[in-house]
Amino acid sequence: MGTDGGSRRSVEEVQQSRHQSPSDLKSATPVDDGHANPVPWHQSMLSARALKELGGGTSFFSQQMALFRSTPNLINLGLGAPGYEGSSVARQAAADVMNASMTGVGADQAIPMLNQYSATSGLRSLRFALSSFYKRQFNAEYDPDREIVVTSSGTEAVTAAFFSILNPGDKVVVPQPAWPWYFPNLRLAGGVPIPMTLKAPDFRIDLVELRELVEREEPKMLVLNTPHNPTGHALTREELEGVAQILADRRILVLFDEVYQNIVFPPAEHLRISSFPGMRERTISIGSGGKLYGLTGWRVGWAVGPPQLIRAIDMVHQHSTVCAPVPLQHGIGAALDAEDGSFGGVVQLHAGSYAILKAAFEAIPGVHVCPSDGGYFFTLDIAATGMLAEEFCEIMLKEVGVGVVPMSAFYATLSDSATAKNLVRVSACQRRSQVEEAARRILKFCSAKSRKEDSEA
Repeated sequence: MGTDGGSRRSVEEVQQSRHQSPSDLKSATPVDDGHANPVPWHQSMLSARALKELGGGTSFFSQQMALFRSTPNLINLGLGAPGYEGSSVARQAAADVMNASMTGVGADQAIPMLNQYSATSGLRSLRFALSSFYKRQFNAEYDPDREIVVTSSGTEAVTAAFFSILNPGDKVVVPQPAWPWYFPNLRLAGGVPIPMTLKAPDFRIDLVELRELVEREEPKMLVLNTPHNPTGHALTREELEGVAQILADRRILVLFDEVYQNIVFPPAEHLRISSFPGMRERTISIGSGGKLYGLTGWRVGWAVGPPQLIRAIDMVHQHSTVCAPVPLQHGIGAALDAEDGSFGGVVQLHAGSYAILKAAFEAIPGVHVCPSDGGYFFTLDIAATGMLAEEFCEIMLKEVGVGVVPMSAFYATLSDSATAKNLVRVSACQRRSQVEEAARRILKFCSAKSRKEDSEA
């Protein structure tokens, strides 16, 4: 899948549009000189700070998804949206309370009013279900009344944590590539991201580099995500022990994003930083009902951790969304109460899809699939094809009918993203029939290309 080197664009040329600054936007705006199509006055009222902090990778990613949606017959392996229905227990429980009358069903079976507000910290029944879940799964104890807050998605939990903890200028270490919402949201909260670049193919934390970064920058917070979006790496015991040792004598909090905690491929395991010595009192852990049960549109998440930190997060949350959708909170609570630890066979489903797509992509000459330990995603290293990631993604889109995303969208800055010029993110969470069709298209493309090369030889 090589291309003519003379026609190849530089990484900067290919990526420049996704990292526009407010000054770029301003300079691109026509001046109102009294002629046709003047700029509406209200456009100048937009927040320059918000435009600046919320631009970059997130806006590019949204544009990429819009392109995928507008492409006919495309199989979208770029978006982390499950292609399966999600927990039937959760869906039925939510439907039951949404359709119940205020007086209940029958004289002896009263159903609470769950189409109105809950406490801002979440339904007490859900907080107790979460407390029991963490005890069963990880032998971790959280007080449901003081150490758990339910939010309108894991995204809101992350954002509320940034806004409740960061003061202007506070530094936050974020390993990258990273979920694109970390960087703009922490900047909007006044924080300063300190990226730490993870290296392919395993994307492990370099503990020597982390120690040097912590000593030099003196951050207030470290963000950890496992299994990792976008690479699929699950943090190992060695990594977490090393992190705990580095932070032991320092006043640094940890934002521990574990929304993919139930999708880990053996022999890897999900380990929690709060279980290591000295870490519980400094760790805010983020969870997601949507990720646990394949219901990402429900937007029910949570944060668990020390009472003082959780209370602060709840204060931001209650002034933002008040409470998560109450019938959906009830549904997630019902699923947690019924959970036997298998999560509906989701590990086997994702591991099987990963194996199918791995075999298909590695049939493309020069493509290497980096190992994934779990979650929705994995990484392609296409350096040996001689192409940039953007070129590869364009060929996949136009010639194969499969959408994948350049990894450069998952870095803090344009200069940082240059290290990912040959990396591509792929999602394996679509329904199995879509995964199999994507693999068929890729293999068909490889076969056709091979025949063409043979005929030209």
